[in-house]
Amino acid sequence: MRIVQGNVWKILSIAWKRKPRNIAAAYFACDEGLHFSKGDVLVVDATDGAIGSGQTDAGALRRAYEAKAKVYSLQGLHAKVYVLGAGVYVGSANASISSRELLVECMAYSNDPHAVSQAMSFVDYLTKSPKARLIDDDFLTRIEALPVVRTGPAGGGKRKSTRSAPQPLRSWLLVTEEKEFPDDESWCESSTKQAEMRHAKAGHEVSWFWWYKNHRSKFNAQCKKGDIVLQIRMPTWSSNKVEVKRHGTICDIDAEPGGQARVFSVLRGESAADSIKWAAFKALAKRAGWKAQIVPHSCREIPWEISMALLSGWPAIQRARGAG
Repeated sequence: MRIVQGNVWKILSIAWKRKPRNIAAAYFACDEGLHFSKGDVLVVDATDGAIGSGQTDAGALRRAYEAKAKVYSLQGLHAKVYVLGAGVYVGSANASISSRELLVECMAYSNDPHAVSQAMSFVDYLTKSPKARLIDDDFLTRIEALPVVRTGPAGGGKRKSTRSAPQPLRSWLLVTEEKEFPDDESWCESSTKQAEMRHAKAGHEVSWFWWYKNHRSKFNAQCKKGDIVLQIRMPTWSSNKVEVKRHGTICDIDAEPGGQARVFSVLRGESAADSIKWAAFKALAKRAGWKAQIVPHSCREIPWEISMALLSGWPAIQRARGAG
């Protein structure tokens, strides 16, 4: 899964070329560039209230209907699910001018066949709801005659867009040698204990590592909460003893006032604490398409697509190692 943020409609408009299209969007008023064809399914809120306020546009529904898509109205619909070909987008975006031009939207995307299948099943489930109404020509003729009073942005008048793509989080590969903590150990214990209480849940673990404040590295300058880290554990300089700990999310960064170190708390899922040998990690990185040279004492950023490929390939290595 990945997160689509900023101008999500730029991405959705490109993905819209893929078929089949199975869409559930509460409000459907702006269909510019959103073409339908036979076999597509569209579920919207086309109640009189949604049509009368301009949140759903009868003309857009007419164009989908005449393109041979099956169009349904479902009162109370709030979901926004876009199954486009072999991928699915789920998030906040209605098909509206506000969504395209004004609002800050976020969508989760997956091409996992299981997620796509579940999304298609969800859209099909909506069409079979007792409250769902298959839109036909008579339905369209009636709603096309309804008076429309479009509601503008809250506060009236035009509003400048506040949308901007947030700074992306990063993924890091770095060595965390097991050295003695340079500051007050009791402070460190208290800090990490508080982080564990804030973030630990059933089936998850919170671990920690420390890093010198004055360490001159890109990681030290740019890392922040929410970044992903893969930890190289190097008890000795022998590569046979080196292991890489799977992806974890930095959930807290703390530092004792006047101290030398920053403490990073890392949240991992139930199976994410597993480590693999350095040779296995290098082989996985090669299969993931990472061409950069990596060594056991690395400290470098991992390209986001490579990080996702590493995570995707990791369970197979764990199963193979367990079988051996």
